[in-house]
Amino acid sequence: GPEMVANAKVNRWLARDQGLGTEAIREEVQAWEIADLPPEYLMARHLLLRQDDRGLRLLRKLVADGSVTRVDLDAWPLLDRLSSRGLLGEFDR
Repeated sequence: GPEMVANAKVNRWLARDQGLGTEAIREEVQAWEIADLPPEYLMARHLLLRQDDRGLRLLRKLVADGSVTRVDLDAWPLLDRLSSRGLLGEFDR
């Protein structure tokens, strides 16, 4: 479904970002049509564009309403960068 395609996109961009830097993916990520996708993908776009404050704000909402679980937080490579910077500590309860 559309979410599997979106996940594949995010992971592909993530790999390119790690290899070539954010500028290599910025235009594609900004042009990404996410209106029909769940809000997790808006969060993903924020994080891919290094809009970490916005991404974290949305992540708090998604954790609060149960859309994102502890397992998701651990499993999503997108969040590794935040995790390594100590920004996910607030969710460790």
